[in-house]
Amino acid sequence: MPSLGASMEAGTLVEWLKRPGDVLRRGDIIAVVDTEKGAIEIEVFEDGVLEETRVPPGATVPVGTVLAIIHGAGVGAPPPTPPAPLRFYGFAERSQGGRRQVFLTDGEEVYLAAEGDVVLHRYRVLRVGNQSIELEEVSGKQRWVVPLEQP
Repeated sequence: MPSLGASMEAGTLVEWLKRPGDVLRRGDIIAVVDTEKGAIEIEVFEDGVLEETRVPPGATVPVGTVLAIIHGAGVGAPPPTPPAPLRFYGFAERSQGGRRQVFLTDGEEVYLAAEGDVVLHRYRVLRVGNQSIELEEVSGKQRWVVPLEQP
């Protein structure tokens, strides 16, 4: 809770105007706080992404209380997800043991796989849907939803 006046000791969060995951730009208004002098808008002073809100609307908190966590642009922000290593091109006509098989490619080779299969010793097919598949690194570090593409 920022100090919005020399005599301010606490403020009441009226509402959040942004939600976690929203991209913020310097000057954006993210919340409204009620003080003894009236409602005041809380402004963002640098670009970033709103990670989480820590104070619910209606709560009265003392000056200095952390209202939200904002990751600054490029500093401490989570890295963007790299593109999926495989592309999904369609379904095989036959299934293997009742599992739907899909065609995947890394741009050089074409692979046939079903849910639970590991491709290139690195990527596991988690789920096969009608319009996409879920793929993850065997290490569990990265996960992708890969849409069906028309060749």
